[in-house]
Amino acid sequence: MRVPVKAGPITMGDAFTVLPFTNVLVELPLTGAQVAAVLEDAVAAYLDAGQAEGGGHPYAAGLRWHLDMSQAKGARFTQIEVKDRATGNWSAIDPAKTYIVATNDFIAKGQDGYATFKPIYDSGNYVNNYLLYTQTFVDYIRAQGTVSRPAAGEYSHQSVITKDGTKLP
Repeated sequence: MRVPVKAGPITMGDAFTVLPFTNVLVELPLTGAQVAAVLEDAVAAYLDAGQAEGGGHPYAAGLRWHLDMSQAKGARFTQIEVKDRATGNWSAIDPAKTYIVATNDFIAKGQDGYATFKPIYDSGNYVNNYLLYTQTFVDYIRAQGTVSRPAAGEYSHQSVITKDGTKLP
């Protein structure tokens, strides 16, 4: 999300303010090890380049982790867990298991540092849902009726340590 969503009914104008591009949703099969690599890629794309901020910083639904940006690439993400959609239970990601990851086509093409996605996308091993992500966002909010900040246990970032070693609250 680029800007906060104001309280009240959601409009397409609101959605395009939050998600200003015309991206569509795609699904890619990734192993748990590739999911971890995608997370590492995204943070490394800006952190290792010395940038102050990262437009491609990862956030997810149904996936959570601990992030320590003071570590080297490959060791920044720990305790990566996936949520079972049927039971709601969280469990450690299985590096060998294949998961279906939904993202937008821009990210799936390896943009914003998501390099691990690129060869999968380039091989044609994905499903394009042809769903504009702004419309999907609006449809989701309208179907829920009311949305609010999720419980802390649902956050993708369970803990964060900055590059200088400061643990964020």
